Amino acid sequence: MQTFINITGIVRATDLPELRYTPNKKAVVTLLVASNSSYQTQDGTKVEESCFIKCSGFGSLAEAVNKYVKKGDPVYIEGQLKLDTWNDSDGKKQSRHTVKLDKVTFLKAKE
Repeated sequence: MQTFINITGIVRATDLPELRYTPNKKAVVTLLVASNSSYQTQDGTKVEESCFIKCSGFGSLAEAVNKYVKKGDPVYIEGQLKLDTWNDSDGKKQSRHTVKLDKVTFLKAKE
């Protein structure tokens, strides 16, 4: 049985999307988003936290994200959590969780 973790959320784009094409002319977009939360400690101190998430999308979804998402825009995302691993320039293994986008809903009203 195949297993996966679905991610859904309302987040904000922290920068412009980056669009590129594979040698087979398939569109690929990279989008960095952030979710923000806050809470109050027992002593009354307000704490704000941000979680930055790298997302990637493909095909017509990639082209739509590139066309319509601007820095600071709110978007609703759905996708699968995946783990990217690589070796850095020193040969050390690095890893990062990313979201492979299945759906993006643009929440900002068209101007």
